[in-house]
Amino acid sequence: MLDFLLIVDEDAVIEVMRLVGGEDAVNIVKFLMKNPSKSDEEIASALGMNVKDVRKILHKLIDYSLI
Repeated sequence: MLDFLLIVDEDAVIEVMRLVGGEDAVNIVKFLMKNPSKSDEEIASALGMNVKDVRKILHKLIDYSLI
């Protein structure tokens, strides 16, 4: 089986996140790109957001299979 390298334009990814979840989603995704193993509570703390809001956005992105 062949392994494929998928090259995606980061700006395009960010724009999709913005369309689906707004600016907070963009901030969460940018944070996760630099810190992939952080929990929802760590994300909320680092971004100064409510953990419930972070969870809502994460669930929305998961529902669309974006993360």
